[in-house]
Amino acid sequence: MVRHILIAIFLLTGLPHAAVGQDRLAAFNVAVSSTRVEYGKSVFLVLHASRSTPRLDTLDLSPLETDFAIERRDDVEHDTGATTQRWRIRIYPRHPGELIIPPLAFHGKRTEPVPIRVTPAIDHKDDTPIAISTHVSQTNVWLKQPVRIDMQIETGASIVVFDSDNPKNSNIEFMPLAVTRQTVTHKGQKRTRHKLGWVLYPLSPGAHSLQLPPIRYQRDGVITHRFFPPRLDLVVKPLPAYVPATMPVGKFDVRVTLPERAFQISNRLGYLSLHTVSNGLPGQYLPGLLRQFKSNRAVKFYPPQVETTGNAPGYRIPFVINHMGLVSLPTLRLQYFDPDTGKLHTRRYAIGRLLVMSQWLMYSIYMLLVLALFLILRLAARKLRTLLHYNTQYRLAARELQHAGQPDEFRSALIHIAQAEHWPANLSLQRWLQCWQSRYPGMTFINDKVLRLQAWCYGGCPADVRELRNTLLKICYRRAPLLRLFS
Repeated sequence: MVRHILIAIFLLTGLPHAAVGQDRLAAFNVAVSSTRVEYGKSVFLVLHASRSTPRLDTLDLSPLETDFAIERRDDVEHDTGATTQRWRIRIYPRHPGELIIPPLAFHGKRTEPVPIRVTPAIDHKDDTPIAISTHVSQTNVWLKQPVRIDMQIETGASIVVFDSDNPKNSNIEFMPLAVTRQTVTHKGQKRTRHKLGWVLYPLSPGAHSLQLPPIRYQRDGVITHRFFPPRLDLVVKPLPAYVPATMPVGKFDVRVTLPERAFQISNRLGYLSLHTVSNGLPGQYLPGLLRQFKSNRAVKFYPPQVETTGNAPGYRIPFVINHMGLVSLPTLRLQYFDPDTGKLHTRRYAIGRLLVMSQWLMYSIYMLLVLALFLILRLAARKLRTLLHYNTQYRLAARELQHAGQPDEFRSALIHIAQAEHWPANLSLQRWLQCWQSRYPGMTFINDKVLRLQAWCYGGCPADVRELRNTLLKICYRRAPLLRLFS
């Protein structure tokens, strides 16, 4: 009886101490490596619990992911007595400013909020600020509708290396965007705006939440900053029931390049280049287009060859035409679902027509062209010789007239004019005047001067040398205007 009373007293007196001990074991707190950090840098968050179960890595960290990205979670550490555990997490702030690590709950206990000051990012090589902005095109989309994520990083340096891991998600297709650079002026100083990002294509309907990998900022081969894009929450709507699962989604354009020749040789291999330009999932339009290149009696198509330019997939399609004449190539027809309007659209693309000739006909045309070119050159050479002869004779006539003072010297100048006009040689002055009046009936002012020269030559009546010279030079300059440039 006494024994039972002593046991009861021991239990009653020991219960408060046991409760205090259990409360101590249940303590839960958080500590940070620093309460001030630069944007793009990390801090360590250390969680400590004075109990071994449950494990700290079962903790719900979703409240933390609003303003911070979790890059690494170390293994949970237990003390030797397995009565406490410690968990270290590496986190990156998503933007500069006054941020707060929110309270975290663990086994009925909550930590106190921890304020953290995040300063703007600085390129410490040249002490210039780094400005980061992110734009998401849309978050409520159709299945396979593209979602564009653009990150813009403005720096004082034009040569900066950006690197990132390839995102992995079985429900989404990722397509990285090439880095582009643009020089801008900000407050009188030149800076460089770097643009990069991704295009996402949801492959399954429903709600998807994902964290894109960080953009690593490198200077001289050293990673100085890591910038995390915002966490992305997508709501993907299934396509309407009337839209087949294989139908392309998104606007597009088709570019078909014909052979460079203006015509095609029959029974000789040629190539068509087919490329699609769209904002939809790359390559989704090609199967429907390639099936429309069907052989017929005039054209035979062969299996296409892959020909990709940048991010634009395409094909090189061999073909042979076995008919001569103007041959029409197939007209492409493609249906697609426009996510902007939610409707089906049909587009047709007329590839065009080719002029097809046989090889012997082509050689015959080439020979005729060569012959025609030869005749044209021959005629041109003859015309050129005539023109040279014409100008040469008039030049000789003008030269003699400039120094002429005797009847024979004037007569010699008229002979050069006759040779230029291809008149008979050794013409009399009367016959020369008749030829001139027949060819140039409008130039009557020369008639009197030639008759006076005739009277001077055969009648001994002197003429006015200066007046005669000026009149004959005048007709030389009229018939050969280039002589004025060299007179």
